[in-house]
Amino acid sequence: MLTIETVGARVRTGTEHARGKPGRPRDPGRDEAIVDAVVMLLREPGTGKIGMREVAARSGTSLAAIYRRWPSREDLLLDAIQHFVEEDAPVPDAGDLRADLLAVLETMIRRREAFIESLPRLIAEAASSPQIIDAVRRRLLGLAGRSLTTVLRRARSETQIPAGADLDLAADTAVALFTHQAITCGRPPTRAYVARIVDHALLPMLGLGIPGPPPSDVARAKPRRIAPEGKKPSR
Repeated sequence: MLTIETVGARVRTGTEHARGKPGRPRDPGRDEAIVDAVVMLLREPGTGKIGMREVAARSGTSLAAIYRRWPSREDLLLDAIQHFVEEDAPVPDAGDLRADLLAVLETMIRRREAFIESLPRLIAEAASSPQIIDAVRRRLLGLAGRSLTTVLRRARSETQIPAGADLDLAADTAVALFTHQAITCGRPPTRAYVARIVDHALLPMLGLGIPGPPPSDVARAKPRRIAPEGKKPSR
């Protein structure tokens, strides 16, 4: 299973990089403007790497001012990725496994739009940086991974899931399908696609089969009886 873990050293902000150095105090507002510029560039369409000159132009500052705060482009990108960190939403507990799985993934849609828009460029950046790879992975799995695992383990403890089901594989599959759709389409998956992930991937993997359509849909889909020639169809 993909695990959630921290890198060896905590990522420092631009202000922290500058702390302890002589000279005039840094302007936190300038730090924020620079990081915001990186986030905006990450969210723009494209798959190329972000240049420091682009960041300077977008933030209205100089290259010297950026490098005084961040020793390298990687340090700046790692700080920008922290922008996507947020408090986890409460883990849903509706008493129904399918409803809880849908709630987790739908929350992912609502709360991770900015991150999903940034994925193509972040993947390009991650290709040459193990630290960025790790940071992207942790941001991606942060909300959905923990919440899905909690929901699945609780459902198994309540015997909603067979004891032999592979919960780790199911959680990884949900995140992988969600991410694949986000990357290929450049936007969060729709609610209909999330329902397909749950109904046609997760529940069958857990040994629960594909849910049947609601009773009203079954009634609408019931084929009409064709009366023999010369007779009126029965009602």
